Amino acid sequence: KTEYKKSRTKMSLDQFIETRFADPITSISQHDDGMAFGSMTGRLIYITFSDQQEYVIFESLEENVRGIHFEANSNMFVCVGDQYGLILNCNDLVTEHSVGKKIQHQDNRNRWGKSREELDQHEETKRLEHSMKSCDHTQTLMWKHKICLIQSQDELSPINNFSIHVTDLLKNFTVNYEQRAMAHYSVAFDFRDNIILFMVYNEDKTKTLKMYDTEEKTEKTLYTFPAKYGYISHAKLVHRTIIYVHNHTKIMMFDIDRNEIIDKYCANSTQILAMYCSFAEQESSRQGSSGLGGDEPKLNLEEEKELVKDQRIPDLQVITLDKSCNVKLWKNGACVETIKVNALSGLPPDLKKKDLFSMGYPYMIHYYKGRIAISSDYGILLVQSKWMQSN
Repeated sequence: KTEYKKSRTKMSLDQFIETRFADPITSISQHDDGMAFGSMTGRLIYITFSDQQEYVIFESLEENVRGIHFEANSNMFVCVGDQYGLILNCNDLVTEHSVGKKIQHQDNRNRWGKSREELDQHEETKRLEHSMKSCDHTQTLMWKHKICLIQSQDELSPINNFSIHVTDLLKNFTVNYEQRAMAHYSVAFDFRDNIILFMVYNEDKTKTLKMYDTEEKTEKTLYTFPAKYGYISHAKLVHRTIIYVHNHTKIMMFDIDRNEIIDKYCANSTQILAMYCSFAEQESSRQGSSGLGGDEPKLNLEEEKELVKDQRIPDLQVITLDKSCNVKLWKNGACVETIKVNALSGLPPDLKKKDLFSMGYPYMIHYYKGRIAISSDYGILLVQSKWMQSN
């Protein structure tokens, strides 16, 4: 295993963006030219890095902004609750007001099994039913330009067994999966490529980790944790590995192919509030690999298995935010860089005396090319990682 020394240089505050109090940030994303974030009340903001100008794209959408993703061509994909998606161009945003293109989730159940190309283009597309009740029982996840809606078994709408719906915003098409609804006491953790990672809380107090492959249309039970195992949170899919937090402080690794817990990655001293992780390959020659970035390099299944076999898993990189206001960068299970964010030089003096993470919100972390964006009760901190920039 490669050993990494803790950096002598510290993270620095690049910018503090004040946000509306009591309107928690629900999504953040960055690219080369700027950053966008959305809030619980449906506020969508774009900020340019060059001149630090703030553009209010929407003051209040119908629902909260559940996800944002940037493409290399400056297109921005936005997930608005479980209602619809948006495609906007960042260049248009800074020159004129643009509402972008709205993509509705569709009900294609009567055209089951047909691809977008096979459908009659003149056939009217029906919008997927949306109501307060369906909204209450729907979990929403986003991966790049795809939005995944997952409905629990208590939903009694005419959707029936079609409980998983994936909309590709680029293709403007929704696939409705004839899959039994998720158990009422379940939580969807992550959605990457075609895989949905979720956990079911059983009546005997055990917890079962499962995944659903939308391409193969198959559900797989991965592991059942005993009742006394404790709390599981922040689970992420990173290639063929699942990273999760155990009992609020320990970061654990689970091997999907071997169906077993393979290692305790690291342990933090206080409760972890948010986690961002990605897999950095040792070979820098692979296409577009930039380490811990917004998007991971695309690997096929055999490549992913080989990465696990030759034990390159230690190249997993993790960023955590904890209850003590510490942001930490972990590499190979060791903390290589850390900073107490409420002590950062440049932070407004009145905020240095406050607990920035006391409201109990689901706080966000996003990393892109050395810059870490962290949501707090009072705004977003843009922090430069000296270690990542030098490595």
